[in-house]
Amino acid sequence: MEMHDLANDVPAVQSLERPLRICDMVQAYADGSGGVKTYLDQKRRFLMEETECEHVLIIPGESDRCLREGRAITYEVESPVVRGAGAYRFIGRVDKLLRILGDEALDVVEVGDPWLMPWVARYHRLRRKTPMVGFYHTDIARAYGRPYATRVLGSGVGRAAESLMDHYARAVYSACDAVVTASPDISLRLSRWPIPWLEEIPLGVDLERFHPARRDRALWASLGVDARALVLLYVGRLDGEKRCLELVEAFASARLDRPAALVMVGAGPLRQAILERGNPRVHVLDYVGDRDRLAQLFASSDLYVTAGPHETFALSVVEAQASGLGVVGVAAGALRDRVPLGAGLLAEPESIGSLARALEEALRRDLLAMGRAGRAAVEARYSWRSTGERLLRLYRGLASRNAA
Repeated sequence: MEMHDLANDVPAVQSLERPLRICDMVQAYADGSGGVKTYLDQKRRFLMEETECEHVLIIPGESDRCLREGRAITYEVESPVVRGAGAYRFIGRVDKLLRILGDEALDVVEVGDPWLMPWVARYHRLRRKTPMVGFYHTDIARAYGRPYATRVLGSGVGRAAESLMDHYARAVYSACDAVVTASPDISLRLSRWPIPWLEEIPLGVDLERFHPARRDRALWASLGVDARALVLLYVGRLDGEKRCLELVEAFASARLDRPAALVMVGAGPLRQAILERGNPRVHVLDYVGDRDRLAQLFASSDLYVTAGPHETFALSVVEAQASGLGVVGVAAGALRDRVPLGAGLLAEPESIGSLARALEEALRRDLLAMGRAGRAAVEARYSWRSTGERLLRLYRGLASRNAA
């Protein structure tokens, strides 16, 4: 199946010109969350600063409330905290979601996860004919289905769980009017599904904020990190999906030629387990919501490291590259596209030994040269303006087709 450019496939009707009312519904939006929250925040910023469109965001919250700030409208729906998932909450109130969608005269609804939201948006589409977009943020079958089932019930059940969740995801996303992916790896897989429209739209990066010029090595001493050590940085959720314990073990077993420290920034259920390892060279910092502070941490490090094999875009990797860092990761998911030759090393996925060897080899190389290669790659490929423009073109195409 080929991917399409909707803007060229629909008639040029009035809805292509007027400001749109765009809605995002997502569960994974909370303090401590990662790329999905950044994507939505940057999308809203683009819509507010570069267009006259209105943006409605529906997310879980501690209580029901609606915040209207001009064309930016945020609904928080009272939802319970998901046990063992940090600050994440899960909206289960279908009636409330349908009421919000019904009250807002929307041109398009985008869902950011495959659980409850797509079914609500699908029912709303039956009533109002509002086009529905699915953004494939998470590879649920490989990130959750197989690993958790394998750990509890064995590899045979794990494979069955992966297949079952793939069938579920296929049913969910094939029912969307359009599906957005952020990397070639996911696009290729989803191209085999009967999806009406499939668009690959990479996420962006703020190249001015995430910049090598923010480097300040002095900050590590204030955080208890040996100022003489090379800093290997990881930023993201501290959970099993990201293989955080495997990263810690690979770092501990690597025979490094130079003094090094592993700094992990984020929140998640594995935080305590990492601390209990008792490795004095491993430092865990709280989630950093201040983007300028985060950019300083990136730029002040020497190498970015990650063991997660199921990234659908790997936004933190791109931010690290923009900050002038080389990358050590695994040859799986979006990382195969994110780390070009000369910009880092990719180990075998699910192999602590291979990752340890990649760390050893990286520290023998010219880290500054790797960082320059990474920076050049993202400068040529990624910007939030481009992401916003391509999304808006998709939304206008869907709205036009719906109005025709």
